[in-house]
Amino acid sequence: MNILAFDTATEVLSIALRTAPESETDTPRAGRPVPRPYIYTETRDNGLKHSRMLMPLVGRILDDAAVRLQDVDLVACTRGPGSFTGLRIGMATAKGLAAAIASARKLEEPPIVSVSTLDVMAHALSAGQSAVVPVIDGRKNRFYAAIFRAGIRLTTDLDLAATEIMHRIDQNSPSPPAGSPNGPLGPQPGSVLITGPHADLFASRLDDPSRIVVDPAFRRGHAESLIPLAAAAYQKHGPDAPGQGPVYVRSSDAELVGPILPECLSSDLECPSSGRGPGTESP
Repeated sequence: MNILAFDTATEVLSIALRTAPESETDTPRAGRPVPRPYIYTETRDNGLKHSRMLMPLVGRILDDAAVRLQDVDLVACTRGPGSFTGLRIGMATAKGLAAAIASARKLEEPPIVSVSTLDVMAHALSAGQSAVVPVIDGRKNRFYAAIFRAGIRLTTDLDLAATEIMHRIDQNSPSPPAGSPNGPLGPQPGSVLITGPHADLFASRLDDPSRIVVDPAFRRGHAESLIPLAAAAYQKHGPDAPGQGPVYVRSSDAELVGPILPECLSSDLECPSSGRGPGTESP
C-alpha cells in the first residue's frame, strides 16, 4: 500500500511516502527475501511557508520514488490541533490529492485519512513507561497538549498553561507504592518526556523544569509516524467522512472577536473589537 502523508500543523513541515512493492504480501519463496516497504521523507523547518512549499515537495518525493499520484493508495494528514493556517493548507491539499486519485482510479470515495497531531507526535515515543506529553505553542501563554503513557492516550486535547498541564500530569500519574515517601510517579525528575516543536518553550515556562526531560529531537518531522496510524485508521474505519475538516481546540482570534471594523482594514489604528493591529495574524 502506497501511503503519502504530511504534517502541516506547525512550522515544521514534514512529508513521507511509504512505497510498497506489489509482491509484499506474496508467499516467500525459498532463497528470495520478501520485499519490504521503503519510506521517503522530506522535512523543512523554515516557518509557516507551507502554501509555497508543500506541493513542490510532494512532487519531489513522488519523483524520487518513481510513483505516480494515481498509484498512491492513501493520503494522510494531521487534523489538529496546531496552526489554523497550517491545518487548513494541509487538509485542503490532502482532500484535493485524494479527490484526484479517486477520479483517476474511479474510486467511490477519496482515499483520505486525518489523524490527531498530538497522537502522531507521541507515536514515536510510545514504547517507554514514562508519561509522554507532546506540546504545541497555542499562544496566549497556553499550549495544546495531551498526555500519553505506554502508547495510551490519557486525556483529551488540552489548551492550558504549562503549569496547569503539569498538574494534569500529576492527576494522571499512577498511585505510589504503599509506604512510598516520594509521591506519585509523575512528579519524579525525568519521569515526564516533553516532545513537540515547542518543548523547549514549555520547559522555560516551568518554575521547576527538573521534573521533565525534553526530547532531544523535539523538532523532528512527524510525517513518518503518521503513516502507521493512518493505515490502521483506514483499515478499521475506512476514509474520512466527506465533511471532516481540521479540528481546532480553540476558535481563531477572528472567530472570537467577530468582524473587523472597516476603518481597521484601511489604517494602522488598533482595532477596538480585537485589540490588535490589522497586520497581526492568528496562530
